[in-house]
Amino acid sequence: MDDADVSALEVIVTGVVEPMASQVDREGAFPRAAVTALGEAGFLGLTSAAEIGGGGGGLGDAVAVVERISQACGSTGMVLVMHYSAVALLAGYGPVCRTHRSYKITGGGVRER
Repeated sequence: MDDADVSALEVIVTGVVEPMASQVDREGAFPRAAVTALGEAGFLGLTSAAEIGGGGGGLGDAVAVVERISQACGSTGMVLVMHYSAVALLAGYGPVCRTHRSYKITGGGVRER
């Protein structure tokens, strides 16, 4: 991540994540506004390949984003971790799943149905 990314992330943290953190935790609410802001700024695609429109970032970039978000709201940080985990699975197994309808992604990887 470059300085512009860090600045953009900080704007989201201070303008969206921090103000709603108490409510998210108190109500057990999904942090929709934070997820939307992260998506609009490109952070949800951070670890996706540049060839498919993602940021082409690595695990270290994702860790930096999750760490900063989690400092402001642990619940939003966990949602982001789950998102990055799903993206990694789809990146690794998505082509197999799209090509072979008899396969599905499971907890143990790709397994024939």
